[in-house]
Amino acid sequence: MKHSETKSPITEKALRYPAQSLDEKLDELVNDKVLGYIFSTALFIAIAMSSWINFYFKTMPNPILFTIIAISVASWSAYKILQIKKEIKKYRQGRDGEREVGMNLELLREQGLKVYHDILGNDFNLDHILVGEQGIFVIETKTYSKPNEGICKIVYDGEKLSYNGTYRSNKPIIQAKASAQWLKNYLKESTGKDFNVHPVVVFPGWFTESKVPLKDLWILNPKGLGKFMQNTRNIISKDDVALIINRIEIYIRNTDYK
Repeated sequence: MKHSETKSPITEKALRYPAQSLDEKLDELVNDKVLGYIFSTALFIAIAMSSWINFYFKTMPNPILFTIIAISVASWSAYKILQIKKEIKKYRQGRDGEREVGMNLELLREQGLKVYHDILGNDFNLDHILVGEQGIFVIETKTYSKPNEGICKIVYDGEKLSYNGTYRSNKPIIQAKASAQWLKNYLKESTGKDFNVHPVVVFPGWFTESKVPLKDLWILNPKGLGKFMQNTRNIISKDDVALIINRIEIYIRNTDYK
């Protein structure tokens, strides 16, 4: 009996889940790099062992050369794996932070907000987007390591962020504003309307303090997002919210994430 060709019933790409791009990077590190070093090490060790066995039974020349090669390959692979291990730790920490923020954002659906995660551009990604009558919000997650003891506070002075008073940087601010501007430009091109997009930077596990009013930029612990959203007045009509949602989902579904 001849069977006709079949195809999947799923015709649309699924929306992204929190930290999906970091999961993909982790898979790439493990599958494409770590396993390669492990395999090459195992191969040369097997060759060395085989040569020793053959040498013992007088069936092959001296195996010292193969042993030296195997030791060299094993040492190099161990060095590279230790380097990759540091990358894996960094990506896992970032992934766990984005997932925690994502879970906090999912609770905001009860307030009528639409939530999107891990929207990729050419050389960047937007960790999260919130859309509702309260506005459009691009949320940048920064999962920074904390000291084992003592206060863990990030202070915003209107220009830069201070981490426990020892280090100051404006990079997260620049990144969040650039992401918001990108989404603003995309919506302008795709809808013909000029919507304001609000940048937000959240720091899981850290206390945050602002020396200036949080207007054009929010610096928060993710658990404080719900309160801020509740105190935000509606500025976008329901029709425009539907239009924005439509354009964002078109972008996500039509973007090649490979």
